[in-house]
Amino acid sequence: MSAVADIYSQLLEQNTLVFTIDTDDIGVHRVFQKVHPKGQNIRYPMLSDLTHEVGIAYSAYDPVTGQDMRVTVIIDPSGNIRNYAVYDAGTGRSTVELLRVLSALQYQDETNKMTPANWQPGQKGLTPSLKNFPV
Repeated sequence: MSAVADIYSQLLEQNTLVFTIDTDDIGVHRVFQKVHPKGQNIRYPMLSDLTHEVGIAYSAYDPVTGQDMRVTVIIDPSGNIRNYAVYDAGTGRSTVELLRVLSALQYQDETNKMTPANWQPGQKGLTPSLKNFPV
């Protein structure tokens, strides 16, 4: 959560709504924001899923541990899931990759071009055609 707080202004610049959802209650969120060195930097909503409804809906909930795995979901303005990444609860995520994927999706929407592997903002995309797909 604090890593996303570090890039929050960049996410806002890309017209992105940011929030977290986990199985902790609001009190735990408040304590986290007070005691974690970067907790005070979190300026986006931290939501609680005490019933596990959201975690189950996104296949993130682990009934053995009673916790959600780490999941990043990018949903476009039309409500379509465009990116869904699941990580084991002990595995951290890359904010660099999050920004890259978000930029790639927005680039695709703006240009109708595809982005190849390892594409970076500022690079050219590919024009969709059958020759881009090996048979």
